[in-house]
Amino acid sequence: MSELLIAELLRFCKDTYGVDLRHAGGAGGLWHAEWCLLKVLVQVGRAVMARWFKELITTGKQDRPRTIERDGVQYRFVGYRPKTLHGLFGAVTYRRAYYASGTGKGLAPLDERLGIKRRHTPGCQYFLSMLVAQQAHAEGLRQFHEVFRADGRELLSEKKAFAMVRAVTGGLERQRQQEISAQQQAAAAPTVADPIGGTVAVSIDAAKVPVRGDERVDDVGKKKWGRVFQDAKVAAVGLVRWNAKRKQAQCTRVSYVAASEHADQFFPRIEVELKRRCRSGTVQDLVVLADGAAWIWDRVESLAEYGQRAWYILDFWHACEHLAEACRLVYGEGSARGAACYRRWKKLLRGSRVGAVIEELVKLRASDVVSAGQRHELQGQINYFRTNRGRMDYRRYREHRLPIGSGTVESACKNVVGARLKGSGMIWSQPGAQGMLQLRAAVKSGRFQSDYERLLSASAPLEDQPLAA
Repeated sequence: MSELLIAELLRFCKDTYGVDLRHAGGAGGLWHAEWCLLKVLVQVGRAVMARWFKELITTGKQDRPRTIERDGVQYRFVGYRPKTLHGLFGAVTYRRAYYASGTGKGLAPLDERLGIKRRHTPGCQYFLSMLVAQQAHAEGLRQFHEVFRADGRELLSEKKAFAMVRAVTGGLERQRQQEISAQQQAAAAPTVADPIGGTVAVSIDAAKVPVRGDERVDDVGKKKWGRVFQDAKVAAVGLVRWNAKRKQAQCTRVSYVAASEHADQFFPRIEVELKRRCRSGTVQDLVVLADGAAWIWDRVESLAEYGQRAWYILDFWHACEHLAEACRLVYGEGSARGAACYRRWKKLLRGSRVGAVIEELVKLRASDVVSAGQRHELQGQINYFRTNRGRMDYRRYREHRLPIGSGTVESACKNVVGARLKGSGMIWSQPGAQGMLQLRAAVKSGRFQSDYERLLSASAPLEDQPLAA
């Protein structure tokens, strides 16, 4: 960067805000200097964008045609009309050539060339969406203003900010649906990003999201909605590494998919993500981990083709919860005998001796140790271990250095879904929840920038859609 430019910026900062580090008092003085510098940089960014657009207009005047044809319609130049955009650092107003047709439609070639379809720039929309993905809309907007409107000027309205983010979340969901459609039609596969191979784990689970229930009208005529909870399904795809120090497998370089929909619609999303992360033929072992939910295990066979060998593993710690419940039913809450039994059964389970655990449970159910009312509940635990027995060979899994816990996706349920969609008082529309899940998954997977660039290059504009609550 030019030394003259840096010197001029420093001089401007000193003259405008009276800041001089030579006389700054401690950390507070340094903080004030940095804050003032941020204000200067915002003003510079705003001024540079204004100059940039001015140059575009000046250049465009030199070769401006009198008429333009689009799709068989003739447009005639009628003059220069102003337009104001919300830019990353503030408002940008420019006058561009405007054409009108006999049908009443208008055309601004500069807007068309720059891809401007709404009154904001892509950079403004991108960074606002990035911040809103991390916290509630109002807080995200406040942080956007704090950084990109540090001088307190030309703030975005909440309505405008809401619409900008809503357009992105809706666009991401349409993008996912297009990928699924291409997958099902054996069309072009998604571009491989952050490729992984060898041993790959797919962990699947679900979290509850508050959505709108029945509508009602309160005493002052305002619409209100009840609060119900709907499953948000989540999958985490990552590379399996063996941690020699801890003697356990760990998932790294994880990416996520999430959606509030039927399982039959969700599994194609997982397949798309596997194709995005794994080049053909590079996955030797595909490991699928989950709790005992039937909606997962009834569909996992569809993922088998993505690995040379498929492993289906019930989360060890979920199985341990069922052991603890069985101990409670037999010996009571918090009993010493129950705790000792739990430790012994857990050791048997870890050693792939689930058959021995089932045998003991069956004997206990038939004994006088449990009451008649508890026998039915204990039978439920026996059925659980019998149903999942083929997915509980934990000693063998560890010998092959495979993970036996689904902590990666359980963490995703909290950090990808819960941290943003389960805030105090939040109630989402179903489309709103779906859109925000796509934004969260994209941001947390580190692919939001590439997804957003694809949205900008798509033929369909980022139209505002009624997708957020």
